Amino acid sequence: MDISYDPAKNLELIRRRGISFEEAKTIFLKPHLITPREGDCQGQSLAIGRHKDKLWTIVFEDLEDDLGSLRWLITFWPSTPQEKRKYHDV
Repeated sequence: MDISYDPAKNLELIRRRGISFEEAKTIFLKPHLITPREGDCQGQSLAIGRHKDKLWTIVFEDLEDDLGSLRWLITFWPSTPQEKRKYHDV
């Protein structure tokens, strides 16, 4: 599955979080937890996993059309204590 994101959002997150989507998306290559996002964000999921020595949470949507599948990255942040518990409980 291809992974993509908004380049402008990527620059904003580099400035705010100190890492890029390219770095954050590596959590999909390691053990990680995927869970539906709660609230009014229908279709969005959370992936919680490690990048270097830190747990990160990525918000994403899996999209499909006639051309194939795409994982669209929306944003990410350092995992909250609640997200860390979820990750470690699995």
